[in-house]
Amino acid sequence: MTLDIGVFLLDHPLRASGGRSETPVPTFAVSALSRMTPSSPGSAADHADPTADEPSLSHDAPRPRAIVNTIYAYNIMCTAVSAALRAMSRGLLEEFDGEVPSDMEGLTRLHGVGRKTASIVLGAAFGVPAVAVDRHVARVADRLRLSKAAGSIEDSLRALYPKKDWIKATWSFVLHGRRICRPTPLCPICPVNDLCPYPKKTKVLPAALRSSQAALPPGATRRHQR
Repeated sequence: MTLDIGVFLLDHPLRASGGRSETPVPTFAVSALSRMTPSSPGSAADHADPTADEPSLSHDAPRPRAIVNTIYAYNIMCTAVSAALRAMSRGLLEEFDGEVPSDMEGLTRLHGVGRKTASIVLGAAFGVPAVAVDRHVARVADRLRLSKAAGSIEDSLRALYPKKDWIKATWSFVLHGRRICRPTPLCPICPVNDLCPYPKKTKVLPAALRSSQAALPPGATRRHQR
């Protein structure tokens, strides 16, 4: 059953092409930037001051505190991202003469680069087979019960798929997690709904998706909608 789910997900139209970028530096920068979002733990949003006064942008139009806090958090996030990119760039120049390393050891020596970012860069920029585990991959693997087979999600997926498919498998899981298997999953239109063992499946689509076929995520169908 586990193998059936893995193969089906890999071959479904939601998959990514697993193609290779010829520009490792932009790929590296985008991958690193994606690590810090306002909703992630430890991000700038956590530093927003909930006790801040509500300033007025005009004499008669006070703005809600939430807007002020959002702007405050965004400014902190931009500052933190800029500092992280400067530190990472300094490492590239000083240790690697400005060239992005093409191996896991070299990439993870850079400031702020962990296995996830390194794996994405290896696959997208250098065509080196790697499995990257972000929050989407982790969520999908956990719900499909693919996360416990070999001690870690990364090891489990590496064991499930042949090495030549590791890049494609990563992006299949990422896209499925973004489009269908969201924190609140869209189970009625999921292509692996019949095989999925997740016990808390949603029964009804959100109203916006029920009302229009055009609103469905790319590649999704209503074949499971009852």
